[in-house]
Amino acid sequence: MSDSQANLPADISAVETEHEFMALAGSLAPVANDDGRRFPRFHFRACIDALVHPPANNPDAEPVHCQMLTRDLSRGGINVLHKAQLFPGQLIDVILHDGQRRRLEVMWCRRLGAGCFTAGCRFVRTDDERVTTDLDVRG
Repeated sequence: MSDSQANLPADISAVETEHEFMALAGSLAPVANDDGRRFPRFHFRACIDALVHPPANNPDAEPVHCQMLTRDLSRGGINVLHKAQLFPGQLIDVILHDGQRRRLEVMWCRRLGAGCFTAGCRFVRTDDERVTTDLDVRG
């Protein structure tokens, strides 16, 4: 692992080099006509601030502030890379690179390698002001 990869929020070395990861741009080819997607996906490579809420089976745990890498984005959701496993139904509050604050719900998570998990998340509509304020408070 290179020195710059050691500073990334997830170890992507099992998947591709940092240069290859960050160089991807543009739209992604559809996986299949029946993959259930309503919106096209586009490469979106960025490091984002996140507040990971505990999974439903551990409600007493504290939310965790961290950074994640994004892989792709659509009108319906986003794919992120994280150091730890995430669980379906788990909520994540994020600040995107343009300052937008969004709540995500994890739909699935898969291990790519040591210290690297990919998670497909959908955007969740919320009127909850905590999405905008909890990320400003660093614990």
